[in-house]
Amino acid sequence: MENIVSNAERRSIVTGEREIVPRIADIYAALPAITGKIELEYEGELVGGHNIARELIRRAADATFHSRTGGVNADDIIMWFDGGGALQVNDDVDSQAVVEGFRSVPGLLGLVEMTALAEKRDAPVVAAACELILESLVARRKISRTDAGLYGRSHDEKRRRPYAD
Repeated sequence: MENIVSNAERRSIVTGEREIVPRIADIYAALPAITGKIELEYEGELVGGHNIARELIRRAADATFHSRTGGVNADDIIMWFDGGGALQVNDDVDSQAVVEGFRSVPGLLGLVEMTALAEKRDAPVVAAACELILESLVARRKISRTDAGLYGRSHDEKRRRPYAD
């Protein structure tokens, strides 16, 4: 938690924002601290600590989104990504610029407003809410997210057998 808040504080210093609001990107910035805390079981040794930590983040985002909003329809967002839309989200960008980027995704800002996840005028919370929605869609494998924060079309994951290399 300290690493997540520290990354949000660092961003506010760099961007000059007065309000400090942690976002999903800040959780990913704390990934090394998270993986350092995970005690790997046999399955973890096969898929790796980073993969387990990423999956935990995604599941937590999905559970949070669904507990706050129920089963709202995000088809417009999914279809935009399926049509080739992509969006890069960095943890070093101020909230207003991030929200401007989210405007390119049809229905995303409207979904934040409709579900009352954030007030329209509160850019830091709107940015965090948009990331929460996108991360929930990643958890449900409706869209994808790279380690660099690029959201895009979902890809079918190819299952590998252990030691198949």
